[in-house]
Amino acid sequence: MWWIEGMRWDADVAHLQLQHSAEIAQINQEKIAEINAANARVNASQQAAAALDTQYTKELADALAKNESLKSDVATGAQRMRIAVTKLANCHPSGNDHSSTRGLGDATEVELTAETGRNILDIRAGIISDQAKVDYLQHYVSDVVKQCKK
Repeated sequence: MWWIEGMRWDADVAHLQLQHSAEIAQINQEKIAEINAANARVNASQQAAAALDTQYTKELADALAKNESLKSDVATGAQRMRIAVTKLANCHPSGNDHSSTRGLGDATEVELTAETGRNILDIRAGIISDQAKVDYLQHYVSDVVKQCKK
């Protein structure tokens, strides 16, 4: 009799082991699918970040090249740096506002020296660089938030 009870117990244990193995296999498959999905999201995020980096690096390089070209033109005298004078109270250009042609005679512009023009263009280059970095980081954070919400 104890032998029959032992066999029944062995059968119950074997059945429970099979059930447990099936449950473990199912959990394993679910976790593998979750890991694969997470890896796909990471890869997509990395590709988006790389594309964003390439785009903003090119835009920054183009803007800085244009600024260097302007700086070179100011240095050689091919172009001059002028600043429009405005009335600070209302931001309207001073001088004759109704003139159809603009020139130095209407007192609305101040011409700067070549050195001052180069300095302003150096400052402009810094602003361009900083703005490009801010734009890049804003888009990067936006993309990361989108990826996290998936």
